[in-house]
Amino acid sequence: MKNEHVRDSNMELLRIIAMLLVMVVHADFRALGIPVFEEVQTNPFSSSFRFLTESFSIISVNVFVLLSGWYGIKFKLDRLWEFLFQVFFFSIFLFVVYSLVNPEECLTLSGGASILLLKQWDYWFVKAYMGLYLFAPVINSFIENASKKQVQIFLISFYLFQTVYAWISPNGAAFFQTGYSSISFIGLYMLARYIRLYPSPIWRLAYYWDLMIYIIIALFTTFVVLILVYCNISLVGHLYNYTSPLVIISAIYFFLFFTKIQLKSRFVNWIACSCFAVYLLHSNRFGAATYDGLIFEWFHNLSTCSFLLHVTLFILFVFFLAIFLDKVRMCIWCRLYRKNVEKL
Repeated sequence: MKNEHVRDSNMELLRIIAMLLVMVVHADFRALGIPVFEEVQTNPFSSSFRFLTESFSIISVNVFVLLSGWYGIKFKLDRLWEFLFQVFFFSIFLFVVYSLVNPEECLTLSGGASILLLKQWDYWFVKAYMGLYLFAPVINSFIENASKKQVQIFLISFYLFQTVYAWISPNGAAFFQTGYSSISFIGLYMLARYIRLYPSPIWRLAYYWDLMIYIIIALFTTFVVLILVYCNISLVGHLYNYTSPLVIISAIYFFLFFTKIQLKSRFVNWIACSCFAVYLLHSNRFGAATYDGLIFEWFHNLSTCSFLLHVTLFILFVFFLAIFLDKVRMCIWCRLYRKNVEKL
């Protein structure tokens, strides 16, 4: 792990914002579902706002993977053990807490299996990222030894294949899982490495153009989605897949915007090094049930302004609770790691 003083605070700020956007995505379509034709007809303002929110926030996961590609993953066993310790710290913590509240659901074979992430959607990002992490040395070796043209050919071929068989035809190559997979992460990782190693005019636009492209794509996506819904065409979720070219391009330019700003902040770095804990806290099987359930209940029982206020404060509360818990986890890890090093 980088020392705090050498971290790029502009990119660490991006990490924080991306995690907040993950929480927004989960508070939108995951908790409330995708607005359907009838809902858009009866409540057009609310539905349009939710589509707009999703259009701006759906880039979050791709941004996290681009960050890994930008800096490159250096495979180290101690980093891997620390990552796994963080994952299972939160997995076990949430299992214990939820067992006290709802033992009938937790104290079962299914509940126990969730601790080890044995089900498909148990911390899906963790498992997809682990696949990327394990393959990183091979990917890095290819990029370091291949020519620029060879990397270009690979990326063009990869994204043509992914677009056709994992976006236009989502079931054409099921192993892509519409972006919820290690193979999609590998493509994003290599794309970020390529952008950093081989600067091109399309990546070196002024920072305000990067931001403008991101905003235009989000607005365009919302516009297209609304047309599809009003025409009662069931392709809405399709446009929000992580394999969507628009989502990927939007994520790239949002990411590039942060590479071009300057920021140095110890506080930002201190928060950012624990922000992955936010995902672990609210996207665990048990944590997600509470997170989604409360937001769903508020949406159906509160006025629009009251709902937005509740959700905003709740997101901030969960965010800083996760940061606090992770600082505790880091103290425990440091003591355990130090003891093991001393034994060696």
